[in-house]
Amino acid sequence: MSKVILTQEQADAVDWLERSSTLEGHVRLIFFNNELIKGPKSKILKDMGFYKVMKAIFQGYKIKELFEIGDWAKDSKGRLFKITEDRVHTANNDPRYQELEKATDEEVRKYWWSKHGREVWELKEGDILVGVNTGVFFEVDSDIVKDVRHRSVQKTFRVICFSHERKDI
Repeated sequence: MSKVILTQEQADAVDWLERSSTLEGHVRLIFFNNELIKGPKSKILKDMGFYKVMKAIFQGYKIKELFEIGDWAKDSKGRLFKITEDRVHTANNDPRYQELEKATDEEVRKYWWSKHGREVWELKEGDILVGVNTGVFFEVDSDIVKDVRHRSVQKTFRVICFSHERKDI
């Protein structure tokens, strides 16, 4: 059983319904009569539909994360993509994209490196790095390849160009 995905507003409405002292009575009124309970919470619940509300109550729910431009998203098949200006509204509002999740930093890191045919922080001789604080460029040699797994190297440098992409050699 998978949890239903709700917006924060829907989750607040479900919580309100669960906290009511007569849950069964409220559900009947909201979905079958809607005359005695009025207000924004009952409208939200009615718009969600009976099945979705019941599933949220009995199976639990996850709150849908809202995306911003520049976030990385992961679809239900595990594919990653960056949220761009033309995708942000669709990602946040289109029901077809309800299963999207924010990708973790580690997932994004693995994706970026694999896109370049490498394991995370797999450097080869001839790769070009730049010092984050200094702006100085370095060509990777055998000494850096040995030390690359140290966090200090990973925090100090960024990859500018991989050896197989260089045009100067």
